[in-house]
Amino acid sequence: TTDQSLTIVAGNGAVSLAKVGEAGNVLEFLTVTTSGITTLSGDIITDDNVASATGNIDLSAATGGITLATDVTLNSDGSNVGSGGDVTAGSDINGAFDLFIDTGTDGAVTLQNVGTGTGTRLTSFKIGDDTFNPATVTLDSVATTGAIDVTGTAIKLNSDSYTSNDGNITMTGAVKLVTAGLTTFDSD
Repeated sequence: TTDQSLTIVAGNGAVSLAKVGEAGNVLEFLTVTTSGITTLSGDIITDDNVASATGNIDLSAATGGITLATDVTLNSDGSNVGSGGDVTAGSDINGAFDLFIDTGTDGAVTLQNVGTGTGTRLTSFKIGDDTFNPATVTLDSVATTGAIDVTGTAIKLNSDSYTSNDGNITMTGAVKLVTAGLTTFDSD
């Protein structure tokens, strides 16, 4: 492993990230700040078990929109020991690709709209794996053409719409609906 981190501050410039980190060579954390578009063209792997790392994948200040250019995994538990950092996004995530998020058991996932802003629906969206699942998940609207699979100890749904054109919608964990009125889960 390594004890390096990456902070990108781009003002209003575009940020494009290919693969960042890999098994045995993960980052302590990643932070992106820009009001321009952020394009993810590969997996991002961090870990909080490296030196004094947080393991966070922090896109909360990437406010110009986040686009997937390929299938992407955001993994803040790169050593696969069940302990990872938080994954946050400060704007909508779009693109006709799969998005998988793994934080281990103590990470939190906080996302804006997924597949519902300007751009294209994701093909599938998954949080958590068969072994380790995040402590908390906070989501706005999610729209995909395939499956939506969210697992977490506590899941907070801030919107009234979760839609899959052709896949199952699964929420595993304690789910809290925040919006007043009807929340729709539409799986064609």
